[in-house]
Amino acid sequence: MGWRHSGPLAKIPIVVVSGDPVGTGLVASLNRPGGNVTGVSQLAPECHGKCVELFRDMLPAARRIAALGNAVDPFSKPFLEQVLLAGKATATEIAPVIMVRGHDEIDAAFATMKKQGADAVVVQGSLATKNSADLALEHRLPAATFTRAFAEVGGLMSYGPFGPELFRRSAVFVSKILQGGKPADIPVEQPTKFELVINLKTAKALGLTIGGNVPLARQHDDRMKRAIMSGSWILRRVPRPQICVPFRGSAEAKRRTAAASRVR
Repeated sequence: MGWRHSGPLAKIPIVVVSGDPVGTGLVASLNRPGGNVTGVSQLAPECHGKCVELFRDMLPAARRIAALGNAVDPFSKPFLEQVLLAGKATATEIAPVIMVRGHDEIDAAFATMKKQGADAVVVQGSLATKNSADLALEHRLPAATFTRAFAEVGGLMSYGPFGPELFRRSAVFVSKILQGGKPADIPVEQPTKFELVINLKTAKALGLTIGGNVPLARQHDDRMKRAIMSGSWILRRVPRPQICVPFRGSAEAKRRTAAASRVR
């Protein structure tokens, strides 16, 4: 599943802000990237998994949550892995799992999810467009992903890293490389701030009541310091990095977890 530069491009230092640089093969590990690529991980797979937990907090009756993935995106594998892990951890059935190969298949995908009794859907980031938000509302399905833009254009919810901070950190990597550092030796960083954004207009249209304090029972949500409310959304920021669903299972997953702990 990996993607790595070869030929002349392999000699050009590259700084990325990536959803999952290890899972997609951009780097060998977080602690030792090993090639010509380094940068910042968005922890996107784990944040998609956290969306399952948040749905269970927001919709206590939800027992069946769908997953909508992009079959042509190499990120689809870690995305689905973390959503399934979150489902297992919260006793939630993740079904149906629908992998589309183009945006022209998304309308039918939402119809299928609704027909098969999904209570909500986690949408892979590369499919989290306004069209997906509109279709979710049309089919009366609460939808969530890890990119804030999705909630801003009409999706119900997003949970993910604070974008501006990631790009500010990427500039630090550029500075290190210009001062003679080698990407292979510069550890990939993980986010230090996360956001939960809920579109209140969409919640109202779906018949959901969202108060000033969204019920958040998980321990890592206890560190949320402030809530900013406007006419359309609630924003909560988490000041420290939190893994949404712990890595477990495969040897590769354990290796990635150990590397992440060394970076911290």
